[in-house]
Amino acid sequence: MMLPIAVCTGEPARQRVVIISDQQKGEARILIDGQPVLRVTSQSVIVSGDLVFSGTLLDSDSTR
Repeated sequence: MMLPIAVCTGEPARQRVVIISDQQKGEARILIDGQPVLRVTSQSVIVSGDLVFSGTLLDSDSTR
């Protein structure tokens, strides 16, 4: 069984991906390596950096 070096040295393993649920603000944030990369609210998805997707992107709300 392979273990991260931090486990073998007795150091705490560093969490690279953190998901933060903020009930008060009604949003979720994702951090990777300590950097914010994504924020999701009931109204939007905010991405830091490039957005790569395949398929169809459709805005179904014609009032915006």
